[in-house]
Amino acid sequence: KLIRRLQTFTFDFTAEGSSAEELARERCAHVLEAAQAPRASELWKVLTDLVLEVAASAGDRDRTRLLEDLQKHTFQLAALPRNNGALRSLSELSRNALQDIDDRICGVKLTRVGNFSAVRAALDESRYVEIRGDAGVGKSGILRHLAEQIAIESQVLVLTPDRTPGGGWFELKNKLGFNGECRDFLSDLARNGGAVLFVDNLDFFPLTARQTVIDILRQAEGIPGLSIIATARRDFHQSEPNWLPQQGLTEMNPGTPLYIEELSEGEIAELQEA
Repeated sequence: KLIRRLQTFTFDFTAEGSSAEELARERCAHVLEAAQAPRASELWKVLTDLVLEVAASAGDRDRTRLLEDLQKHTFQLAALPRNNGALRSLSELSRNALQDIDDRICGVKLTRVGNFSAVRAALDESRYVEIRGDAGVGKSGILRHLAEQIAIESQVLVLTPDRTPGGGWFELKNKLGFNGECRDFLSDLARNGGAVLFVDNLDFFPLTARQTVIDILRQAEGIPGLSIIATARRDFHQSEPNWLPQQGLTEMNPGTPLYIEELSEGEIAELQEA
C-alpha cells in the first residue's frame, strides 16, 4: 500500500526518459539573473564539463573558486536567496551615504572627465586606488559620481565616517541582517566578476568605525574582482600613521595615489557657462 502511493523518478542520465537533466536545467535557471534564464542549458553544459575537468583532482572547488570559473563565461548569477535582504540593506546604506555627499557647486555638477578617466585607468592596473587632494577640491564628489556610474553595472559598498557602524564587521553584519562570515558576503557581492568598495575621507573615520573598515579590507584582498577606491587628504599618513591594513592592501597591488587639483581653466569655463 505504501509503494502504491510513491512515484518513482529516474535520475540515471543514461536511462531513457530520465528527468534528471531537465530538472538540472530548471535549477540552473533559478541561479541565474532573470534576464539570463534562457542561458540555463549553457550553464548546465559548462558545469558538466567542469565536473569532468576537476574529477582528476577530487573536485577541488569551493564556492569562491567555482564563481571564478563561471565568471569566465560571463554568466550573471543571482544572489543567494538567504542574502537578498542583506544586499538590499547594503544598497540602501550605500545610497544614503552617497546622498550625503554634495557634488555640486552653486547647483552645477561638473563632468571632470579627466579625473574620472584617470581613476578608471588606475582600476585597470590595481585593485586599490587612492584619490588624494586638499580640502574642497572635489574628491568626495568624484567618488560619488564614480559609485553611481559603477552601481549600474556592478555591486558597490560605500563606507563614510558618519555612516559606518563602529565595532567591526560583527556590528555591520547585524545592521545589514546578514548571518555569515565577511568573506562569504564579499564573495556574493562580487559573484559576477566585479564589485567596488568605496571608502570616503579616510582621515575622518573615528577609531571604532576604522575597525569595521579594517575587518572588511582584510577579507577583500582574497576576493577576485573586488576593488577598493578611497579618498583622503593630500597629507594622509604623513601627519598621522596610516591605519589601513597594509598587508591586505599590498596583495591588491596599490598604485601611486591620484592627486586631485584645483579646478582647471576648462572646468572653470564649464562652471561659468552653466
